[in-house]
Amino acid sequence: MSYKTLFLDRDGVVNEDHGFVYRVDDVVFQRGILELGRAFTAKGWKIIIVSNQSGIARGCFTKEDVKRVHEFIAEKFNFHKISITDFFYCPHYPPLTGPCGCRKPEPGMFLEAAEKHSIDLGNSIMVGDKSSDMQAAAAAGIYKRYFLQGQYEYFPEHGGTVIRNLREIIEKEF
Repeated sequence: MSYKTLFLDRDGVVNEDHGFVYRVDDVVFQRGILELGRAFTAKGWKIIIVSNQSGIARGCFTKEDVKRVHEFIAEKFNFHKISITDFFYCPHYPPLTGPCGCRKPEPGMFLEAAEKHSIDLGNSIMVGDKSSDMQAAAAAGIYKRYFLQGQYEYFPEHGGTVIRNLREIIEKEF
């Protein structure tokens, strides 16, 4: 059995992106994220958060800091009856660590998640706010991608449906 999954970028989709978010006190949830999570949880979808966290390689924060933020997010989602299946993050920064297969736009996090959780990537959805999110999901075989318009420029050649808010996904999918 394989599962449909809602993949969410963290900074910029799950929470507001205001630079490196590595302290629980700095987590401000994106408007509509809890509603989106509840809608997909109610339909039986898995929810997985995939995030580039280059601040680890840059020495700005630690893996433990990221773990604390992820535990906080999971706790808050759980309080709202939203189950997060897993978190995947890339700690690398290519100028310092060299290339890797997990940093978006590479598909490594999606492929690892699919193997670990029996995910049907072709029937899953990615929500991101950067072109690298769209590219990574496409490379992993995720056809349905939503680009949350915000502080980053959208490049049509990277695919995805542009949305202004997370509520639009619920309207389009259910």
